[in-house]
Formats: sequence, C-alpha cells, structure tokens
Amino acid sequence: MGTAFVLSIIVVFFINYLFDHVELSGQKRLLVTISFALLTIFTCGYFISLYYKGLIPYKDLSDCCKGCAAAFGFIICWYIETTRIHFDPNKATLPMQIVKLVIGFTGALLIKEGLKVLLGSNVYADIFRYICIMLWTMLAMPLIIRRFLTLKGDETHFLHTDS
Repeated sequence: MGTAFVLSIIVVFFINYLFDHVELSGQKRLLVTISFALLTIFTCGYFISLYYKGLIPYKDLSDCCKGCAAAFGFIICWYIETTRIHFDPNKATLPMQIVKLVIGFTGALLIKEGLKVLLGSNVYADIFRYICIMLWTMLAMPLIIRRFLTLKGDETHFLHTDS
C-alpha cells in the first residue's frame, strides 16, 4: 500500500498544479475530463481484476473502488459545474455558509446510508453510492441552494454577499 500512497500524493500534486496553473477552457477542459474519467474507470477495473485473481482482499477492493467512484463523480461534476452551473461557494454570509454545510452534509449522509439500505453493500453498489454523493454535493445541492435560498436576480439578498 506504500506505492498507492506515493502515487496518490503525486496525482494530487499534479491535479492541483493543473487546476491552478493551466488555463482549462473549451476543448482542453473536455479532454481533461474525459482523460481523468477514463483513468478512474480503468483504475477501478484494474482493482476488480486484482480481487478476482486473489491478489487483494475485499476490503481493499471496496476502498479502492469507492475512491475511484468519488474521483469519477468529481471529474464529471467538475466539468458540468464549471461549464454550466458556475456556483460560487464563497459568495455567502456566515449564516448561509452554515445552512449550506448542514444541507450538504445531511444530503450526502442520507444518500450514503439510504442507498446502502436499498442496494445492499457490495462493490458495485458502493461505486453507485459514491458517484451519487458527488452528484449531490457538486450539482444537486448547489442548484437547490441557488433555486430556493436566493432571490432570483437579487444578489443583495440577505443570505449573499459580494465578498
């Protein structure tokens, strides 16, 4: 697992550099999204094959697939959010930040535990659950907050601030 940790650190620094220092617009953004989505799919498939060959225990398979699913959900949601939604999480007063935190955490917890009850606990259900958690936190929750907790066209609403 030491190799996985080192590779994870390298990937985190690479992604951080990419998002902070490279202009990602248009085709570049789509190419990055497709590349990372395919990388997560192939990585998850690789871990599944290792499990069926008897090379890793089920617990490691489950953890790796959850991570891949969250990464897949993140990159797809990142693309949609940055090209269509443009939600600014910092544009709110402290009370609104607390409301957003409670809504987001509650929804993610309900999805995580609720789908576990409905679908059971296996690798494929875990993959689906973690993708759904990312869909909630990065797409559904921002859209709900924008729709129901702000006044349309009124950026001076008491829940929002320009700073």
